[in-house]
Amino acid sequence: MRDGRWARARLSSWPMLLALTVIAIAIQLSGVPNHDVAWILTSAGRLLDGGRFGRDIVDVNPPLAWWLLTVPVALADGGGWPRYPVFVACVAALTLASVRLTEVTLRHGGDGAGGRGVVLAAAAVMLFAPGYDYGQREHLLLITAVPYCMAAAAASRARPIPPGLSLAVGLFAAIGFCLKPYFLIIPAALAVWVSLRNRKLLACLRVETLVLGGVGCLYGAAVMLWAPAYLGSVVPEAVAGYWAYDESAARLWRGALSTLLPMGCALAVLIRAHRGRPMPLAAQAMIVAFMAAGAAALLQHKGWYYHFLPALGFGVVGCVALFRPRGGPVPMAALGLALIAGFGAATAYPTLARTANGMVTHVDALAALFAEKARGGTVFAFTTSPRDIHPALLLAGVGWDADACCMQQLPALVRAGEQAAGRRADQARAAGLRQLATVLHRLNDRPPVLILVDERPNKPGFGETAFDYLRFLAAQPGYPALFARYRPAGVVAGFRVFERAE
Repeated sequence: MRDGRWARARLSSWPMLLALTVIAIAIQLSGVPNHDVAWILTSAGRLLDGGRFGRDIVDVNPPLAWWLLTVPVALADGGGWPRYPVFVACVAALTLASVRLTEVTLRHGGDGAGGRGVVLAAAAVMLFAPGYDYGQREHLLLITAVPYCMAAAAASRARPIPPGLSLAVGLFAAIGFCLKPYFLIIPAALAVWVSLRNRKLLACLRVETLVLGGVGCLYGAAVMLWAPAYLGSVVPEAVAGYWAYDESAARLWRGALSTLLPMGCALAVLIRAHRGRPMPLAAQAMIVAFMAAGAAALLQHKGWYYHFLPALGFGVVGCVALFRPRGGPVPMAALGLALIAGFGAATAYPTLARTANGMVTHVDALAALFAEKARGGTVFAFTTSPRDIHPALLLAGVGWDADACCMQQLPALVRAGEQAAGRRADQARAAGLRQLATVLHRLNDRPPVLILVDERPNKPGFGETAFDYLRFLAAQPGYPALFARYRPAGVVAGFRVFERAE
């Protein structure tokens, strides 16, 4: 495209993009925060108060997400605003920055197949496809990786983008790719693809890849300097106990196929429609990213839907780049299938607020409880998931005094017998007992106003085991005396509530 045509397309697209952004923000603020986002927003303020990741905040994930989210937390707390709306606005601003970088990178790449449709598709995926998972690490990866994929497409035809733009794309991509080690599979796959396309091994050494590598090294040094306990104790504890959350191989593959196969079929049909014609390089880059992101999701062994979000997002953008309006009904059906696969799960999100037993109803009930009973105090819950509890805490503005989001080591302690007798089983028991002792010490030292106990039938991490917290805790040293200082206060949203008696 000539620059003038690109300029006209950009001017006509941005009012629509801004309108879509406003709609996406309104949808998010009408629902509830994602549970992981809520936990990070709740705990990131400790870093601003001088806390250390790995000591004052304990989580199996690396610290970058907490370090990044200190920005919206500082903005919100400094202005006296609620944290979640500020966070939603920050993610929306990051999305617009990604769209702008994508647009400029496509223009300089000279592929000729991008244009307004690809830019709008990328924007729609970033804004609406996440649904409840808005702001999750996988969502942030999707936002920051799309411009990097477009830069790889430009490099694959030996037409690199300008150095200043490469620097911006590399720095932007580093935000997402460094969030989890698994995500580095995507730039690695793109590097291999660029080298094969150019038939030069060193073709992958571009400005943006060098910037990404440099930022990754600096990040690793920062973790060793400012979060040494994460590597020294948190990671070994996670290795000892986090296996309890792994999905079985059969269920993992069933979930992966049901999630990714429709998108893969849509891509295959649209690729076949291009037989005899060169495929757009932007589409090829997205296909590579789709496959790499799918592998990254599988390697996490959990099968949670949001782990597949980047792959679905890359797939939608790739399908739009491949689609030819005059291709006939089959490509049109394939594009429709891709859109259903990419946006289908998100369409249910706004309806949660209108269901009798929906997630929003549960979070609202807990938030009302916390606002009434624990304002100015703290809450603790015996649960193995941050779901419901942490969104409610964030909405109610009530504190969480524990260093971890939940009792994440407890399932491995209960299920240690499933491991072959030996070191791994012993490590799982030891990690679970250490967390029980740490929690008991903190609860005795700083008693929360409310203690909640998860009584829902399906408790993450326990597999097929029917687990009863109260029966288990009654047999643990020190816990009967702890609960003796609390009085039962009913059941709310599947949690038995205990209120401090004194």
